[in-house]
Amino acid sequence: MATFYVYGFPNLNKDQVSSADLAVLNEQRHDLTDGNALFAGWMVHNGVSTGCYNLDCDGFVPVNNAPITPGDILEPTNGTLSITIKIFKKKDDGDWWLYFGHDNNNLSPVGFWSSSVLTNLADHANVIAWGGYTESTIGNP
Repeated sequence: MATFYVYGFPNLNKDQVSSADLAVLNEQRHDLTDGNALFAGWMVHNGVSTGCYNLDCDGFVPVNNAPITPGDILEPTNGTLSITIKIFKKKDDGDWWLYFGHDNNNLSPVGFWSSSVLTNLADHANVIAWGGYTESTIGNP
């Protein structure tokens, strides 16, 4: 579980990115694709769509009445917004679940990644990481 502060950046140009995510992976597998890793978080990227930060990629199953859907736009109030993301594996079905809320005490299910597509995370994950990054081309503030 990780809590992030999301900030509004109304004047980003197409070469600037701000992102933060929570990652769950099996480090014994050296390829971070093909069912080895899960990432969830937020990204501000003006103009270019990269990765699977929405429902365009296969594997994630949203649930009804979820508080958000991957790819939704978050609108920070007064310039900032606190979000909490939790990823965990349910023992009964082996699926990896994503929960979302604005603090640790009020999390709701968003959806899950089926165990059938996470072949290398079938047993367990051995690394949990969280963090963020920013990116800009030279000459842009």
